[in-house]
Amino acid sequence: MRTRYSKQREAILEAVRQGGLSHPSAQEVHDAIRRRMPGVSLGTVYRNLGRLVESGELQAIARDGAVHYDATLTPHLHFHCRSCGGIFDFEADCADLVEMIEQDLEHQVEGYEFHLTGRCRSCIDGSPAQTDI
Repeated sequence: MRTRYSKQREAILEAVRQGGLSHPSAQEVHDAIRRRMPGVSLGTVYRNLGRLVESGELQAIARDGAVHYDATLTPHLHFHCRSCGGIFDFEADCADLVEMIEQDLEHQVEGYEFHLTGRCRSCIDGSPAQTDI
């Protein structure tokens, strides 16, 4: 279900999808679109991000008390670096885990969120690279 069109909503969606930000916060989206739309308020960004999540056009990732937004809607996993705060997407086959839950527990899995935490390679090497979250 797509949300009703508005220039602000489209700019917000574009900022998350193509804005060069990796899993941006509402504040980062606001900063990005204010360059083109100086009058847009942070409240408008929050409201529209919420509507885009409700409509299934974005997903929200809650980590350590903050919400970040992701335009990748296909099932995937996240690695959260505790040193630099970066959130990284990665693909992994969770079919065995889903099958085990459905068969052993007799539950029906309709989707999943899976977060790993640790330190990214850049932080391990001493040069944090993730600054755009």
